[in-house]
Amino acid sequence: MRADRTTAVEPSVSPSSPQRRIFRWRKRPARSEGEQRLDTALRRAACPVCLATEGVDAVWLRRFLQEGYQIPDVLGQVARDRGFCGRHGEWLASCEDYSATVAHVHAVILRRAVDDLGRRRGNARAPSRLGLACRACAHESEVSRTESFFFARTLARASAGRYGDPAMLCARHLGTALDWMDRRTLEAVLGAHTERLGAPGAAALSLAGHPGKQDPAGDIESSETCIARVIGEPRQRASRVASDGADLRASLHDPRARLKARLADDSCAVCAEMRQLQRHWIRWIDAESASDERLEDILPVCPHHVWNAFHGGGAALQERLIEHAVRQERARILHARRMLGGAPRSTPGPRPALIWPFHRSAPAWPFRRRVPGSVRELLQRSPRCPLCDALAAAERRTIELLGILLSESGAREALERGFGVCARHTLQAASLLGQQAAAALTAAMRVKFDAMIWELDELLRRSAWNARAEPPGAQDPAWRRAVLLVSGRMA
Repeated sequence: MRADRTTAVEPSVSPSSPQRRIFRWRKRPARSEGEQRLDTALRRAACPVCLATEGVDAVWLRRFLQEGYQIPDVLGQVARDRGFCGRHGEWLASCEDYSATVAHVHAVILRRAVDDLGRRRGNARAPSRLGLACRACAHESEVSRTESFFFARTLARASAGRYGDPAMLCARHLGTALDWMDRRTLEAVLGAHTERLGAPGAAALSLAGHPGKQDPAGDIESSETCIARVIGEPRQRASRVASDGADLRASLHDPRARLKARLADDSCAVCAEMRQLQRHWIRWIDAESASDERLEDILPVCPHHVWNAFHGGGAALQERLIEHAVRQERARILHARRMLGGAPRSTPGPRPALIWPFHRSAPAWPFRRRVPGSVRELLQRSPRCPLCDALAAAERRTIELLGILLSESGAREALERGFGVCARHTLQAASLLGQQAAAALTAAMRVKFDAMIWELDELLRRSAWNARAEPPGAQDPAWRRAVLLVSGRMA
């Protein structure tokens, strides 16, 4: 009997035994394309999963604008999710080539918002806390889990010896890939993280912000590369929240007067308040970073706000952020290693099927040494970000103040005259405010939504080929204002 390239013959007994040989055939699974790609990413000084998922949200949005919006289920799901988040809303506002498609999509979203506002108060489902979740974000998370699965399989092979030299999983994707790691692989991964974040690694990270200096291992890394190895690559590299355009209403210290003035502006008043808080927070910690004051309790922790502070602050703040991220990650890794060392070495599980030992391609991870649940919970738990908590509190308090101001005629006139609030915060306010304030806000914003729907429909009618002889109207930039009305501005 001849074995081909994909099989191997192994006798079940010794060749010298007089017993009859029983041949067992074990298939050698071919390396998938995902495993080959992640194996190549191990040679780069970045998180392999971050590299594999870079730009997948833009690919999904582009395919959605090309043909996905024609599928009723997909478009209906986007409308039920209240459109897109602020990050992807900014991406859509820059798509000049797909302006007609963006107008059609947001007309459907606004019609759904008008229907939700017409229902009984409390039935409308409130959006996510900071409006950071949408279908593009969900697709990015799904791709991240898929790539984490392939990377966990890659670590189980011979290429796992190159882990941490220099590629290393960031904190977010380490928790994702943990679902497909056995105990032995996790011990090797945590050992590589400890070595990289220990004495030599800490020296490299502390010297990274000073060009020309070199760590004991001989590597020179930029400060952005160092913090990316801990918290992951930035999802929006052009984020300059702390140094963007001046806020003309920030000089008004009275919150009532400032919110009333924001209602007459050309953007969402609640989003503007949240952006002002984030801008002031980052500028304050940037100014205090050069001193010896302890800032660990107010430094941002989530990747989104860490990158905003990193790009908007100076060298002192960047060094503080790197030290804080490395210290927190190292403490978490060391705690996980202590918990893993004190846990039982084996965990009883179900008996495998008879055919599984004869096939290497069978899913063997349920029957290996399992990772204890306490270690899994520790590594998959997201730390609390002080800036996220402050923004959530500011969002709720601003909506409550808006409900109080709507009892004044001046605030209602400013709401009717200006932009008002975005669709996400309108639906959220309708479920939080009292009946009288919610009715006043709903009545004013329904008029704005209906007017925007008319402008979008008029834009689509004028963009038809048989209407090319008509003069251009004021509805041409309506699709950008519709994106701002639905998604708001990111904070």
